[in-house]
Amino acid sequence: MIPLLRLKKTKNTTVIDKIQHFRNYAFSIAVVVLICTLCISCVNEDNQLGLNLVKSNGGLDVLHSPDNIVKLNTYVYKTDSLETAQKNNFILGSYRDEIFGRIRTSIYTSLDLADNSGYDFTSMGNIDSAVLCLAYAVPGAFSADTSVRSDNLTIGVYMLTQNIDSTKKYAFDTVAVNTNPLFLSTILSDPTQGVFLEGDTNERPPHLRMKLSEDFINKLHQGKYETQEAFSEDFKGIKITAESSSDSYLACINMISSYSNIIVYYHSDNNVRGSYTINFSNKGQRFMHIDKDYSLSSLSDFAKSTDTLNTQQYIYIASLGIAEAGLNLLNLDSWYKQDSVNGAVLNRAELILPVASVFNKSHLFPNSLLAFRKEEGKYYYIADEIAVDNWMGNKYDASINAYRIDVTLFLQKFLAGQYKDCSLYLIPDTRLSYASRVILNGPASDNPPKLNIIYSFPAED
Repeated sequence: MIPLLRLKKTKNTTVIDKIQHFRNYAFSIAVVVLICTLCISCVNEDNQLGLNLVKSNGGLDVLHSPDNIVKLNTYVYKTDSLETAQKNNFILGSYRDEIFGRIRTSIYTSLDLADNSGYDFTSMGNIDSAVLCLAYAVPGAFSADTSVRSDNLTIGVYMLTQNIDSTKKYAFDTVAVNTNPLFLSTILSDPTQGVFLEGDTNERPPHLRMKLSEDFINKLHQGKYETQEAFSEDFKGIKITAESSSDSYLACINMISSYSNIIVYYHSDNNVRGSYTINFSNKGQRFMHIDKDYSLSSLSDFAKSTDTLNTQQYIYIASLGIAEAGLNLLNLDSWYKQDSVNGAVLNRAELILPVASVFNKSHLFPNSLLAFRKEEGKYYYIADEIAVDNWMGNKYDASINAYRIDVTLFLQKFLAGQYKDCSLYLIPDTRLSYASRVILNGPASDNPPKLNIIYSFPAED
């Protein structure tokens, strides 16, 4: 059974009115009794730490890591092995800042015939044009200047000369291309403007449109394909790359939108007009490549064949595989084994991660952080991240200018011996489809991270 938390003792760090203390004591017991009664038949028990017990808030100790109870060691990692394959949303453009360096993105995608069946392009008569279309994804685009919603993008489109196989799935992967571009020009990206086609009175949703070269049209016009596989032999896919004129603009692209495709416009000898759609593959492969340049940035050491930085003053976190943070709680186990603490139940634990004053928050600022643990080289969400009672949601709290990370279950399981170490890894909540980034205070700063632990002692039999 889950032990009843009749509190045997508490350490009072402030003067508490006796009457109010009694009320808090009675309230916490009532809550625990109620929860235990409701959940006793459906909870896995852990007698050592009382896992899954209610996170109570009355008559309990609150401890803070800056008081040398638990020490933090922090690292920043370059995550080149970021998987980008088969995602629905990608970004296109380039972005630079003095803190995190510069990135430039490219999209590789295979192509599918309509309905994945064969098609005879020789029967089209005359092909007028082939237009590559890219629909915007929410939020459309983002830039260093939050008031800027549009920018000029220099876009290059290239035919692949090798298939995208299943091994091509990371941000560092590339595929060989024909160096003669199917499209290479500067166009305006504006996710707020709808599109009107010539002779069409209906406004279409905002999207990018690029007219592909005559070489592409001529090759297409010569093709008579009985199967999708036969088409893929001649058209292995395309690479789309872009660079913004300001070097601080990225367009969000929805790869599965009905407005993301290649439309082939044609007319017959008797002037009957039509169109045929070549889709970005759902069954085939697609991935996003990310070029990173850390030179002249605060993370410039990443450019020196290293992928880990010990950063005690600041903690750097950015999406797109730029930087993730590692936090190691060094002496939690020894703290818990103290005579004054040993046997306590951890009712609640949270990390407070203050945002550094040197970081200018913008719309690139992540609303929340995702917390992971690592085991045998693989990442797993910590239990609190997926718990239904995650009371903080790992959100940014504007009232204290800090992130609050619920780590209760994670610490309970570590102290119970289920995890080998007490290390956390943090990334922004939008890892692939947004260039979010933040700088946090490290352990050596004037306002360092804090670990708040609320614990209690079950009554002895």
